[in-house]
Amino acid sequence: MKGLFVSDFLWLRRQIRTLTILLAVFSVFMLSDSAFFVVSFFPLLICVLCSKKIIFDLDRHTAPFLFTLPFDRNDYLAEKFCFILGPSILIELLLAGIEAILRPQLASDLLFQICATALMLVIYVSVIIPVFIVAKEKSSIALMVIGGLVCLTMTMFSDFDFNIIVFPNTLLVAGAIAAAAVFIISLVLSRYLLGKEQF
Repeated sequence: MKGLFVSDFLWLRRQIRTLTILLAVFSVFMLSDSAFFVVSFFPLLICVLCSKKIIFDLDRHTAPFLFTLPFDRNDYLAEKFCFILGPSILIELLLAGIEAILRPQLASDLLFQICATALMLVIYVSVIIPVFIVAKEKSSIALMVIGGLVCLTMTMFSDFDFNIIVFPNTLLVAGAIAAAAVFIISLVLSRYLLGKEQF
């Protein structure tokens, strides 16, 4: 599994131009009143970018070689969940920390947003992985559609006043239960779908 992480991060390093542009754009937003939007939206874009590695892995020219290497398909799925979610959540925490330093009066609101965004990232990854396994060459279209829907949803809630939520903890617990259920279903389904593939 270590080799998969090395391969994925080497691939991610080749996306440095895209990452630099995104960082430059969102750095401007961090200094404006749109910082809350950035804390949720930038990690999502990192999540989308990392998930594109699956499209490359499952390409008909790459997969026959990749899956002859010394790891099983369960290892592959576990590594992909970690590779996609890990950097996204770390960046979310980093951005939230910067925002808390710049605007300490908003720190209490950030906690709810961090948790809500993390749950959305888990749900996104849980949906996109089995879709990619099924779609293969058409995965880019699926990525644009699903990513667009998620981005639209997050844009709609970017100016949402979290203070009006009466029971935020209850809402987070319900979201965590839903995300855990989607994650487990995705893991089982992805194992089944990947196990059926003949590369």
